Amino acid sequence: MQRKQGKVIFNFLPVRAGGGLQNSLSFLTLLASDMQFNQLSIILCWADSDIEALCLKKGLKYHSIPYSKVNRLCFEFFGASKVVKPKDVIFTLFGPPLLRNYGAKRINGCAYSNLFYPELDFWGFLRLPSRIIKKVIDFYRKRMLAQSDVIIFETNSLLQRAKKDILFKNKDLQLIEMSPSVLVDSKNVRKSVLRDFNSRLMKDGQIDILYLSGAHPNKRHFLLPAIIKELNSINGNYRLITTLPKSKYLERLEAEFHNRDIRECLINLGPISPEDVPSLIEATDCMCNIALLESFSNNFVEAWRMSKPLIVTDADWSRACCSTAAVYIDPIDSKKSAISINRVFSNNADLDLLALNGEKQLCNLPSREERYDMYKNIILEYLK
Repeated sequence: MQRKQGKVIFNFLPVRAGGGLQNSLSFLTLLASDMQFNQLSIILCWADSDIEALCLKKGLKYHSIPYSKVNRLCFEFFGASKVVKPKDVIFTLFGPPLLRNYGAKRINGCAYSNLFYPELDFWGFLRLPSRIIKKVIDFYRKRMLAQSDVIIFETNSLLQRAKKDILFKNKDLQLIEMSPSVLVDSKNVRKSVLRDFNSRLMKDGQIDILYLSGAHPNKRHFLLPAIIKELNSINGNYRLITTLPKSKYLERLEAEFHNRDIRECLINLGPISPEDVPSLIEATDCMCNIALLESFSNNFVEAWRMSKPLIVTDADWSRACCSTAAVYIDPIDSKKSAISINRVFSNNADLDLLALNGEKQLCNLPSREERYDMYKNIILEYLK
């Protein structure tokens, strides 16, 4: 009797929105076109999610559960046994591995940069009780990650830090660098969507800086009002464009702009669908990411792919990712940051050079297809 081959369980339960969702949809789009491989696969996802919708559209086999933390815990502890078998491989592109592996091999992507930068007070914005809770979660999260058979990092700087960590001493640590989502391309700019964004932005000569991200204090949106204020004292043409959901976080950001008497310099469009991202980037003038710490940000490759200038935090992790393809600022120093940003936008040659360097950075990264094949090869190596 022929020995039954194991399955690949693609765990997308940690993915809800943002860059993780874009990259997950991009990965699944390529998986859907790989008929032989996707026949071995089952997708774990949330019911009524974008991932479930793509699975239905592309005919991918999937298992979905209604969204809630309780449902996820119950599934991972008990329900997953109906899906996962000992010969299988569980692949998690983003987020923590399943709580139980049921004898299957675990391959996990890792973008938890804060787990490997102990010198940075990543949760310093929280009050002491909440900060302690987050650090305890990180403590166990790191140990859960270390239980994986393979851990795949997005940047060499994170990989090198993991190699020096005693928890990962005997683990199979791999590097697969980021590539642009298949959705982010100038060819995917939709004229009707672009017209809608242009109408909502009501551009009249302003320089619009897009911060495409969710609401998290690590993103440090609250440092931008002071920078925009300084920029407009120099030039008078800068605005910040955000995609934040309605929340206390957004209310605080709006208050910061209002208190500086530059309320009109913040335009929040609210969350947008992944399909609309290229159209929004096209409608703006540059992108920024002033986070305290990132693994690798979609903002980087999105800006380069769409030939937009990129403004980022000046730090070792950002310089390792972006090299000469970004404007580096210390966002805490609003005056110097404004001078650096305005200098670039005052010189077309600098803008052209940034675009050219962005293209060079993209050439150093794997294509979407190459990145998919790297993941596939690792998975097949462990599939029984």
